[in-house]
Amino acid sequence: MAEKCIGVREDTGGQCNRSASSGSDFCYMHQSQEDDPTILHRGADVYHCPQDGTELLKKYKKNYHRCKSCKGVLLSAKGIEQKIVENISQLDEIESHQEVCPSCAEGANLSIRVVEYNYQQGGGVGGTGIGASTRYGASNIWFCGDCWSIWVPSFRMSWNAPMMLSPV
Repeated sequence: MAEKCIGVREDTGGQCNRSASSGSDFCYMHQSQEDDPTILHRGADVYHCPQDGTELLKKYKKNYHRCKSCKGVLLSAKGIEQKIVENISQLDEIESHQEVCPSCAEGANLSIRVVEYNYQQGGGVGGTGIGASTRYGASNIWFCGDCWSIWVPSFRMSWNAPMMLSPV
């Protein structure tokens, strides 16, 4: 058994610093993560930011990785709906990119594409009440043709990642 909890903090995505409970690898706060295979095999999914090389933090409740320094977000193909990935793969490529994919570490098939999206703003909780408005935007994303992962540079954390990547 571990001396320190191997659980993941929900607020930061980092490892918990508490002592593990007796007979467990987790502290009392992270007992619910005990049967979660993504937590147990966390070391296998270590990704690094393609822009500055820092380790990406996993956001377990939202199913993506993020870079704390540049605010970029990595969405693996297994973490997004297949239909969304297929739609993005069919968008026109505006340029190829020299950095390597943060997911599969390949660079030969990395391209930049423009995704248009919409999101709700205002209107209270959930953005659906009185005064809510639909906003439209566009973002350059990096798409890997090898593993179908998506890197969104400088992602605004207030937007919902899978929602944003639903093409308009």
